[in-house]
Amino acid sequence: MARFENNRGEEALVRFALYGGTFNPVHYGHLTIAEEIRQRFSLDLVYFIPSALPPHKSSEQIASPLDRFLMVTLATVSNPFFLASSVEIDRGGKSYSIETVQHFKQQFGQRAQIYFLMGLDAFLEISTWKDFAALLSSCKLIVTSRPGADLEAAVRNLPTILRDHHQGLCFSLCKMGSSGEITPVVDQGENLFFVEVTAIDISSTMIRSRAFRGQSLRYLTPRAVEEYIKKHSLYNEKDKIIGE
Repeated sequence: MARFENNRGEEALVRFALYGGTFNPVHYGHLTIAEEIRQRFSLDLVYFIPSALPPHKSSEQIASPLDRFLMVTLATVSNPFFLASSVEIDRGGKSYSIETVQHFKQQFGQRAQIYFLMGLDAFLEISTWKDFAALLSSCKLIVTSRPGADLEAAVRNLPTILRDHHQGLCFSLCKMGSSGEITPVVDQGENLFFVEVTAIDISSTMIRSRAFRGQSLRYLTPRAVEEYIKKHSLYNEKDKIIGE
């Protein structure tokens, strides 16, 4: 576990994001989003957390937890602000975000400011997540979307999605400027952020399909991940391709 100290040798507040997902496999879209969010929110770390068994996906469509964790490790090792975490894999069974957040809160205690990173599509289904009201109370939520997505509509739908579960939710709508420059976010007590991120047309499904057909994965995922996929013959079976 990372340790942070101020110039007096005292433990300092650490700001980090938890970026969970199947990562089947991890690709440049994931990495770009994480780096943009790290810069905008002045984060010390972003933890990439491969799920052991996603609650809504069939395990037959997914590479093994170990393979996915090792690919995430290979993809993030060159960035000192990125760390791969095996917490959900070590826990086993279905992966629930609230349990992961609670794990990090126990590890860091009061010196942690935890952000949970998720996409807009996932957020719109958050009422189906285990203990989602507790999740909203336990950390700050960063909801990302591509430019052109109707973030305003998502904000307008907040009362419908959360009205009966989490009153007094403060949020900030962070849109990318016309220049595309990354602008800093000043945290003024909000615990829900909607953030536009750079659109990169890469998906894990695309990579699995190309791997199945023996096509190059260059510029879609880091070279080390491409080599791992080839070396271990991942995604060579047709039933491993479908699904995200």
